[in-house]
Amino acid sequence: MAGAEIQSGATGSRSYKWLWLLIALVPAIFAVATWSPGGERTAVHGVTRFLALPVLAAELIVIAAALASGFRPMSMIMDWPRWAQATLAILVAVAFGTALFVAPPGSPTLLRTCISVAHLLFGLAARHLMRAAPTGDRFWWMMVAGLCAYAAILVAFVLSITSPNKFDWKYFGLGVVHVRQLGFYSVVGGAAAIGLAAASSTRNQWLLATAAASVMLAISFWSGTRGSLVAIAAAFALGMVVMPALRRLRALAAFASSFAFGAILSLVHLPPNKYFGLLRIAQATGGNSADEIGSGRVEMWAGTLRLALERPLFGHGESRFQFLVPEALDTYSHPHNVILQLLFQWGSVGLICFSLLAAAVGWIFLRASRTGGAYLAPAFLVVTSLLTMSLYEGTLFHPYPIMMIAIGIAYMLAAEKVLAKPIG
Repeated sequence: MAGAEIQSGATGSRSYKWLWLLIALVPAIFAVATWSPGGERTAVHGVTRFLALPVLAAELIVIAAALASGFRPMSMIMDWPRWAQATLAILVAVAFGTALFVAPPGSPTLLRTCISVAHLLFGLAARHLMRAAPTGDRFWWMMVAGLCAYAAILVAFVLSITSPNKFDWKYFGLGVVHVRQLGFYSVVGGAAAIGLAAASSTRNQWLLATAAASVMLAISFWSGTRGSLVAIAAAFALGMVVMPALRRLRALAAFASSFAFGAILSLVHLPPNKYFGLLRIAQATGGNSADEIGSGRVEMWAGTLRLALERPLFGHGESRFQFLVPEALDTYSHPHNVILQLLFQWGSVGLICFSLLAAAVGWIFLRASRTGGAYLAPAFLVVTSLLTMSLYEGTLFHPYPIMMIAIGIAYMLAAEKVLAKPIG
């Protein structure tokens, strides 16, 4: 059984262990590549952050390794049902059509569209490798360890800031272009660690996983990032309905303990900035209007919808939001909602095509979640947490969370014992 193989970990997994270790270390590599406690904003740092170059490099390495092992993406896609092949073809045509004929020359649209294709190939390649050589739960232990390494670098970064009162805390810069994006690292590490605690077989495993989850959630509490905390809570609530393993006492205890200790850990250091900490979370949540509570999202969503309706069928193209929507304030690169993001960039045709494919994969994902064992809890929580965040953050715009969604789905689909095709 595929699930049992993944749970126990096959000998063949040693062949690709270095690949998964590379993926695990991407946040730490990203942090080192953008280290700038003095607040300098060089062109190299800017491009590295915006395109998330360490993430893309890791994805391309995984794709290359899969191709060397016999991965043939077109053959895999040709095994899909006809409707899925046609839907993907239309989606690709819309994406590249808007990039070539709608977006102006010199815009990042074509580059970003190619990056989207790389994400898709990465997900297919990861599933190919995981089915060829099951990874076991050590995969998620590696992911959590890599994110804890990022947390350690973050602590060193903050302690290295020589002028805290002059530092641009909102920009931050350590592997992010805005401090709220720390939530992407926090949610992946926290969700995966809680899942590992739920699947733990010994007390020491539970303690280690819960401690790691506490550290990761502390990043959200410390940075005042509500979205990642809400996402993990929502994913865990859904998981209690879908997965029996998340209804166990050990899972509930890990969830509650990590939130409590994470909040306490966040109080060890308080930056001299009103946008950080538990106080910021409380103040933002207690706003007088929906737009205040959403930090301006409601107004941004309205502006996005207005512009999307100007090109309702095929949209404006990838990464045009910042330049076309006044409510983006020439700052934000996405509308903080995946549905509006897809509608704006690829129109109703692209949104429908994406939704059909996502629904097909989502059905298989949920089926595996219900029939699989506790070892699938980390993948389930990571993917559902990030998808929850996509409703109010740029989860499907920034490369790192996209990579983790792709690899979490790949892990789950590789475990689906009745699955002979990626979509069926």
